[in-house]
Amino acid sequence: MSEETRPYRIVAQRLDDAHPGAATLTTYVTAASVEEAARRSAEEHNGRLYGVGLYRIVRVEEER
Repeated sequence: MSEETRPYRIVAQRLDDAHPGAATLTTYVTAASVEEAARRSAEEHNGRLYGVGLYRIVRVEEER
């Protein structure tokens, strides 16, 4: 039996104010849990955002 998936909103905050990018980023993923949503978001960005230390995930919320 497969788990029910729900949409989640992921908010990430810029770590270095000297970086010219946006102060916060919001992305959306569909997952079965908060943990899976955070993991999937990081995987989808393939290290381009979170892996290189530009942004840190600060909030994962289920969309209603």
